[in-house]
Amino acid sequence: MPARAEVEQRRRRRQEQHDAALREVLAASVGAALSEPAARLALAALMAAARARPTGLRRTSQRDGLACTLFRVPGSLGVLHAPTWRVWLPGRVAVFHRPSTAAVLSAVSAVDDGEIRALVVVEGAA
Repeated sequence: MPARAEVEQRRRRRQEQHDAALREVLAASVGAALSEPAARLALAALMAAARARPTGLRRTSQRDGLACTLFRVPGSLGVLHAPTWRVWLPGRVAVFHRPSTAAVLSAVSAVDDGEIRALVVVEGAA
């Protein structure tokens, strides 16, 4: 196989894998376990958002076709969940969305039932 054809084939394969990871992240709910490629894509967007200038109680940025908005939610514990690692986000909730849409954190409520504590998050993109 000529070198150019091989390079083009590898490029197409990487793009297909990237597109699959992007679809997985966009379809996942907040805190859901992601595959390794999807989690790496989400982490890149999350780190870009963490470095972004805050606008009110949120920070938004994008990377590689995926946008992330970090909402400041006191008392919450967000997580980016990969097969072999986790990123804990104390006081933050990360919402992943397409760059052309705005993230919406419509309802957050803490549930405390003695021994059980949970954070219920309803999110989406507008």
